[in-house]
Amino acid sequence: MYPIEVISPGWLNFKRILKLYSPCLFILVTYKISLWAHVEYKPYNTLLDMFSHVGNFDVLFRLMLAFLIFMPILFIFFIPYTRRYNNTDYVWIRKYVFTLSLNTLAYILVLTFEDPIIRTLYYYVSVGCSLYIAYMELFVRLIRKPVATETVLPIEEEPSTPCTESSSKVKNTILIDRLNAYMENTFAWRDPDLSLNALAQALCTNRTTLNQAIHDNGYESYTAYINNLRINDFLNQVESKNPVNFQEAFFDAGYRSRATALRNFRLITGMTPSEYFQKDPQ
Repeated sequence: MYPIEVISPGWLNFKRILKLYSPCLFILVTYKISLWAHVEYKPYNTLLDMFSHVGNFDVLFRLMLAFLIFMPILFIFFIPYTRRYNNTDYVWIRKYVFTLSLNTLAYILVLTFEDPIIRTLYYYVSVGCSLYIAYMELFVRLIRKPVATETVLPIEEEPSTPCTESSSKVKNTILIDRLNAYMENTFAWRDPDLSLNALAQALCTNRTTLNQAIHDNGYESYTAYINNLRINDFLNQVESKNPVNFQEAFFDAGYRSRATALRNFRLITGMTPSEYFQKDPQ
């Protein structure tokens, strides 16, 4: 269940865990029924020894168990991937699947050939795979955390003037300059959990003042402002040829799901990403 929680945190619940382990329950029930039916499970040293008796139920049953070892690898591709908590990406998934597949294939070789050399090699392959997964966790996935409120810009001292419409606009202009500088330094919009309250706290102001400043800067709301930053970030990533695909670029720009990103892209540009880049090839 570990890779499932990494790829889609919170997706597992009691009902889905039961479904996840339902094949195990089916295998157990089948085994109990076979014992009740007086099926004799003869001992074999390797899978190769079993192939000459492949017509027997006890052999077919054990061969099925051997190949079901690959089921967790295949199941990973059915997990909904929405970058809900920005935990991982497709590169991590591919590396994890490759590592798990390598370890599983090595174990199948141990079951197939009764050879001490293969058993020794499996030990080192298994340890190597475990170490590589630990490396991916510590140095690949966990270090990629969005920075939203680490940098707090200094507050410029403002002259005490009467609270007029003109002075209010001046203060909003100063706040917008600080906001733009903060965004350029931290790429805070890439944090899918960024909120107006968190952004106001980072700028040492309140949400009402910040929202008014964003409105005075030409945006209908905070949401429109953040979506414009994310779509511009997406366009820059695609034009620089860095992302693997559109979905990966949308996730890196701060969106949780592809559907939300596409909806906002169409709202801002009036077209889909494919239509946009066909019209203006880079």
